Amino acid sequence: MNFNKTVKDNAEYALRTLDFFLQKRIKEPGREWPDSILKRVSEKDTSLTLLEITELCQALDLNWLSDVFTKREDEFGMKTKIKVKLSANATMPTRHKTADAGYDLYAISPVTVPAKGNVLVNTGVSIELPEFTVGLIWPRSGLSTKHNIETGAGVIDAGYRGEIIVNLYNFSDINYQVNTGDRIAQLLIMPKITAELCASETLSESDRMADGLGSGGR
Repeated sequence: MNFNKTVKDNAEYALRTLDFFLQKRIKEPGREWPDSILKRVSEKDTSLTLLEITELCQALDLNWLSDVFTKREDEFGMKTKIKVKLSANATMPTRHKTADAGYDLYAISPVTVPAKGNVLVNTGVSIELPEFTVGLIWPRSGLSTKHNIETGAGVIDAGYRGEIIVNLYNFSDINYQVNTGDRIAQLLIMPKITAELCASETLSESDRMADGLGSGGR
C-alpha cells in the first residue's frame, strides 16, 4: 500500500482494498452486512470512521487490514469524530496523553460524597456515540487508590442523548469534597458486539469448564 499518497487518496485506496474482500465474501452463508455500510464502502465514502472500518475488517477476518487502518489513521483521515454537547460551565472530556484510553469527565458544580455513601455528580456533557460503540464510566485511578472513590452504573448506550451523570461511591470513613472542574471519572468508548443469543442444551468444552472464583489458585 502506497502511504505517500494524499490523505484522500490513501483513504480511497484502503477502501478499495476493503471492498475487494467484501465483495468476495458478501455472498457467504450466514453473513449479514448493513446495507448502509456496504453502500458507503462500495462508493469509497471516505467519511467512514475508523471504528466503522475496523468493525468491518474484524467481521471479514481481516485483522491485518484493521491493524493497518489503526496504525495509519492520520494518513487515512479516518479519525473517529463524535459529537459532544456541553451545558453551561461544562468541560470537554479530555485525554492527557496520546496513549490514554479514557477521557476525563469533570464536575460542573461542588458536591460532597458522604463517607460510606454515594452521590450523583453532574458533568454537563451529552454525547452522540456511534451505534457500534458503547460508553463505559470507570473510576479514576488516583481517586480510587488515594481516596477510595469508585463509580457505579457505568454504561452509556449509543442511543442515549441525555447528560452523563456519574454515580460516585465513597468507601472511606471521611467525606470527600468534589469541587467545580474536578476530574471525577473517565469515559471509555469501546466497540460493541451485538450478538444473537441462542438457547442450547450443551456448551463446548474448555480447560476451565465450571470452575469458579478462586479456581486459578492464589
